[in-house]
Formats: sequence, C-alpha cells, structure tokens
Amino acid sequence: MTKIPSETQLFLRQLKFLVTLPYLLFSIWRKQRPWQDLLNPWKDFWSYALAPRATVALIFVNVVAFIVSMFIPVDGLINQSVDIFSSRIYTLVTTSFFHADLGHLAANMLGLWVFGRVVERRIGRMKMLGVYFGATIIAVATSSLVHLLIFQENIAGLGASGGLMGLVATAILLEPFYLTYDFGIPLPIMVYGWIALAADVLGVIHPLDSGIGHFAHLGGFLSVAILGYFLSHEEQHKLRVGLFINLISLALAGAIYLLMR
Repeated sequence: MTKIPSETQLFLRQLKFLVTLPYLLFSIWRKQRPWQDLLNPWKDFWSYALAPRATVALIFVNVVAFIVSMFIPVDGLINQSVDIFSSRIYTLVTTSFFHADLGHLAANMLGLWVFGRVVERRIGRMKMLGVYFGATIIAVATSSLVHLLIFQENIAGLGASGGLMGLVATAILLEPFYLTYDFGIPLPIMVYGWIALAADVLGVIHPLDSGIGHFAHLGGFLSVAILGYFLSHEEQHKLRVGLFINLISLALAGAIYLLMR
C-alpha cells in the first residue's frame, strides 16, 4: 500500500482519481482494469488516516474513556487544582482522557489527529507521546498553580487540550509550512497555531465564563520550551529554525495588515 505523507498528497491523489474516473470506468467496462480499483480512494484515505499509530491510539483511548464516563462515575480521575499538592497528583494525567461533552471530545480529537500526525511523522511515536504527556502535565500544573496561588480558587479541569497545545506548538515549529485542510482550504499549520495561541491570550485578557482552560492551554503551548531539551540536537535545531520562521512570518503578516488598513 502506498505511503501518503501529507494531506496535500492525499488531496492530489483523490483529485487525480476524480479526473481519471471516466477513463477508469471505461477500462473496467472493457475488462482492462479490475473493479476493485474503484476502492483506491478509500484505501488511500484509511492508509493515511491510520498511519500515525500513536496518534490513532491516543484518539481511541480518549473515545473509549468518554464512552466509559457516560456510564461509570470518573470523578476520582478528574483533576482539581488542589490535587497538585496531594496524593491525587496522578490526576494531572488521567484528567486528560475525559471530556465534558461530545463537542469537546470531537474538537480535541480533530486537533490531535492533525497536529499529532505531523509531530509523530517528524520525531517518531515515542517522542511524540513524550511531548503529549509532558505538555499535559505542565498544562494542568500551570492551570492548578495559577488558580490556587493567584485566584485562590480550586477548580476542576479536564480534556486533552493541554497536551494537544503542546503538539500544536511542536508541529508549527517542526513543520511550519505543512498544509492542512481543516477549514476546507489549504492553510499552513502555523496559521492554526497562531489562531489557537491568540484565542487563549485573548481569553486570559478578557475572561469569559466559558469553561475553557486558557491557562492550561498556554501552559501546554509553552511547554515546548522545556520539552525541547529532551529531543535530539537535530530536532532542537529544527525547533529553533521553525521559531525563526514563525516570528518572521508573523511580523510580515502584521506589516501587511497595517499597510492595508
């Protein structure tokens, strides 16, 4: 089965299939091609979708955990801010497997499938998992400390978004120009990273009672500054180059915006 490395390659293969479909149908009618060739787009999609095994495994575990939480109480696995100073510190990890509702789960799993796949392809399964769980712990710890020490409140937090934001930051540094089609049009993956970061910064500056853990998200996003030290020298170099590309691109986008006002 052909290995498909990116969404763009998948899109081009599907487009080629549609363009050549009349000829394929004619060839099948003439018995020059087997009818099974009509299934090639599905084979390509599933080959591409299931290739990042660690990412797919994380999505599977999150989905199973969500289903289980619908029937069994899981309060003991959900993080409370005070858990960081108690024997329940394990909730810094376990809380990431549970979600408030189906929309919460779907949004995080879509992000995990996009950004996790990029990171896994660039640095491998084990390092990708290390980034994800490392970012999860840093994200939940950041949120807990902020709410305890600054706001003096104990809140519950759940969801995979802290670890996801660590993958977002890593992906936009490792491969800033990777094209993704989340909104139906191809956009560099770093643009999604900027949008996500800007949304959380605005959420901190202008807080709303939305239940979104902006501090956890920011902690996960910035965790790459720590987790990057556990990567190889070559990967660290790619992160630094990616940071430079992001900063230059962001500066250019800002300059263009100001000129067009």
